[in-house]
Amino acid sequence: MNRIAVATHRLCCGRQLLSTLSSARYYSLSKKEVWKMSKKEQRRKLIRDKTESKSAVVYPKVFDIKLKTPMSTRILAEMLCVPALDMLPLIPSGCGIDDVLSMRTIKSICRHVGVEVVQVPPTKISKKEVYVSTPFSERQLTRAQKEGEKTATPRDPVVTIMGHVDHGKTTLLDALRNTNIVDSEAGGITQNVTAFQVKLGNIVKNINPDMDQDDARSVTFIDTPGHEAFVGMRSAGARVTDVVVLVVAADDGIMPQTEEVISHLKKFGAHVIVAVNKIDKDNADVDLVLDQLVEYGLVPEQRGGNTQVVPVSALKKKNLDRLIEEISLYAEVNDLKVRRDTQMEATVIESKVDRGYGMVVTALIRRGTLLQGQIVVAGLSIGRVRFIKNHLNETIEEGLPSQPVHIVGFESMPSAGDVMLQVQNEESAKRIVEYRIAQKNLDRDEERAIANEQKLGEFYLVEQEVRDEEANNPGLRTDDKRKMSIARLKAQVVQSKAEDLQIKKRIQEYQIKNEKLAVDIVFRADVAGTVDAFHEIVSGFPTDEIVVRIAKVAVGQVTEADVEMAKACNATIICMNVKPNEKVVLAAKNAKVNIVTFKVIYHLIDHLKKMMSEVLPPLSIPEVIAEAEVKQFFSVDNGKNAVAGSNVRNGNFNVSADYYRVVRNGVIVRDKSKINSLYHYKEKVNEIKKGNDCGIVLDGYDQPEPGDKVQAIKVKKEIRDFAKIVDEYRKNQKTNIK
Repeated sequence: MNRIAVATHRLCCGRQLLSTLSSARYYSLSKKEVWKMSKKEQRRKLIRDKTESKSAVVYPKVFDIKLKTPMSTRILAEMLCVPALDMLPLIPSGCGIDDVLSMRTIKSICRHVGVEVVQVPPTKISKKEVYVSTPFSERQLTRAQKEGEKTATPRDPVVTIMGHVDHGKTTLLDALRNTNIVDSEAGGITQNVTAFQVKLGNIVKNINPDMDQDDARSVTFIDTPGHEAFVGMRSAGARVTDVVVLVVAADDGIMPQTEEVISHLKKFGAHVIVAVNKIDKDNADVDLVLDQLVEYGLVPEQRGGNTQVVPVSALKKKNLDRLIEEISLYAEVNDLKVRRDTQMEATVIESKVDRGYGMVVTALIRRGTLLQGQIVVAGLSIGRVRFIKNHLNETIEEGLPSQPVHIVGFESMPSAGDVMLQVQNEESAKRIVEYRIAQKNLDRDEERAIANEQKLGEFYLVEQEVRDEEANNPGLRTDDKRKMSIARLKAQVVQSKAEDLQIKKRIQEYQIKNEKLAVDIVFRADVAGTVDAFHEIVSGFPTDEIVVRIAKVAVGQVTEADVEMAKACNATIICMNVKPNEKVVLAAKNAKVNIVTFKVIYHLIDHLKKMMSEVLPPLSIPEVIAEAEVKQFFSVDNGKNAVAGSNVRNGNFNVSADYYRVVRNGVIVRDKSKINSLYHYKEKVNEIKKGNDCGIVLDGYDQPEPGDKVQAIKVKKEIRDFAKIVDEYRKNQKTNIK
């Protein structure tokens, strides 16, 4: 059997060599002539002709190639029917034949040689399914589809309220719809995204009860949290909106979260109306806010720009009619329309676990009509719509464009901002999700290949610089340090090629976390957005000395499995807007696991900082409690010990200090020494009071000099405040950015 295998292998190699010799344009041998030659002669002929040929390479007639993933230069050369060595001038500097090239580089090479690249989907999926799984805004519409869009029906405007924490966003919404949500919210701040619809006629009546206006049009409002941790929720709100009402307090002006919101608005291109709130306060300064808006590129109409700015008082319901007028005017001018008889498309705003219904997803419908029984895909999550509820938590039969709905029926939890699309059936939904997962992995491989090309390019440039310097300065050729730096850089390149970047990152994070002090946490939240906010909080902490080690994070009720996990990891269970039941509380008590619950995000942050402060080792602050000046030097015990004859200048010099140091001409020459003996004349004592002479014997202090100062040090322990460490860290970050 082995002989047959060897013979087959030789035959295949011979045929491959024959094919190479006979198919090359610059070899003038027929197949018959090649067969007559021995294998050694064939190889010699091949090498000789390759060496002697100086003509340009003529590429075979390959018109297109199918590409799926990044590949090496050698494999690409085989697909193009081109010698691999001839590819070297076309690939990035520093890359070799076996280095993986990115798809971007491969396409560039193929264009150069006149070969068309056919992108093959990473998994089996039809073109229709790829089209259906693409958001409407990214599709290439046909003429018929564009004509169909003209017959669309009007829809309600979507207005998102944004701004810094405690600037009055929820109070403004309460004033518009005559509710009192702000008092019911924990800490008086919004903890998650809320969406609801209000009729314009009702809004006008709420603002001014004397006015009688029957306007059937509705406005969809989205209220977003203003706390810095909820950046993901604000981003999700910015994606789905037509108009953003940016609330800025007249007494505070533009704050950090206001800056972040402005950057989101520029990214997503939403129309902005600025509501300068709290104008009823004595220290309100509307002009200051107008000047600040100019600095951030939102030039108000009052300053000659195009941004509508309305000074309001949400608490006193002042000028709210002007704000509603601006929103209505935008809706009328832009003629907001959308088709209802088309594929349903929505955007996920929030997702949570409900005890009675399971996964509940809050979404805003953008196009089409949502019906019970539809199969939908959002990100990597699949769902069959079982129930649809409106913002009042009433069950409805269908969801229409611009309407916020709660959907029950998802198998897993989608993320805020995911586009939800209606698909034909479950099989199609599974293929779409598999395709997205494969595409995600492909994107990861592409990023890794691009990073590898850049790293190889950096190495090539460094190596080229070294070679140029060595050519100009022959003496540098023996510089071992320079060679070592090249070898070290090359080793880094090889390592980055061999290891997956994500795995490498995880290993590094694990090693860092296990080497440092850590606070172990099991985190439970009511909604997915709060989980994202928790990750945002933790990622903003400095990790030089201590880290937050998350054993588990999930949405929904605390379980006994969480208690077991916390016990095994010696972790604390932190709950945000989730109350553990009696059974879990009893299990935690028996397991000696601490459970803490919060309703306000900044209370959670303060507690987390306190936990980290308790784990941090206290600061050791040296304090000089006494100081003696050396006057002369003499020996005792037959010259074995050097005694520094000194005079105590400050404090009471004793032998109970933590350690001693010697300062000579302002420089510490001996530190953390122990005292052997303290003499008063020839008598050993424990303490010498200020103004008296003494003899001091320190370990290692063999050559005292007149003028030396011997200090007795007491180490004071100071508890560290992690909150101050975080503040200092953020200040340094801002300084570095500037």
